Amino acid sequence: MKMRMASVALLALLVAAPAMGQMVEKQIYFGIKGGVNMANLSVDPEPDEDFKSRMGIVGGASLSFVISPGMTLDTDFLLVQRGAKVDEKEVEAEDGLYSLKNEIKLSYLSINPMFRFTVQNEGMAPYFMAGPEISFLLSANAEGEERIEYHDGEVEVEEWDEDIKDYVKSTDFGLNFGAGLQFPSGNSSIFFEARYYLGLSDISDDSGDEDDDKSDDEEEDEKIKNTGIYLIAGIRF
Repeated sequence: MKMRMASVALLALLVAAPAMGQMVEKQIYFGIKGGVNMANLSVDPEPDEDFKSRMGIVGGASLSFVISPGMTLDTDFLLVQRGAKVDEKEVEAEDGLYSLKNEIKLSYLSINPMFRFTVQNEGMAPYFMAGPEISFLLSANAEGEERIEYHDGEVEVEEWDEDIKDYVKSTDFGLNFGAGLQFPSGNSSIFFEARYYLGLSDISDDSGDEDDDKSDDEEEDEKIKNTGIYLIAGIRF
């Protein structure tokens, strides 16, 4: 009798083991992702310069925790390149045509927990996500080119590359909104997603500015915020 009971218990365990394994498997996923960030800077009040998008990379790893069917908490650890290209309008001077180009390059380590809501399908499944993002500044540089085209045809070009980390705050905070598609691939899934990053904090730091002679009335408060569109592909295991 004991032998029969042990055999039944063993059989039940063998039947239940695959299902239990799947339940454990589905609780946490590890992911690798990468793509591009079409970054820009939002400046208020609006400056005279023309700010244009700068293409940067975004990539890293993530952990996904299943909360309930169709609802997941994703925590990403990403390297994100931000910034913008700045073009001043060409100015006609007495001696020629003057123009200035500048590119602001910012690199961050970003952590963003996001709630992901997936439409339950056997095959291709769309999903939507939203959540905060906090970023820690790794580097900040400004590269530029000053160009003068003289009336006699001569061209004079001056280039520079300057570290501006002292003028950028060490942290940035914002929100992410996005959507994507995932496709099953064996025990893993491949996904493609797009996100919009809306910076909420002013990243400019004028504490290193030695010019403190301006009064509050004379000095206009300029706020600079990061924005960006992430286009990402990856795999979850």
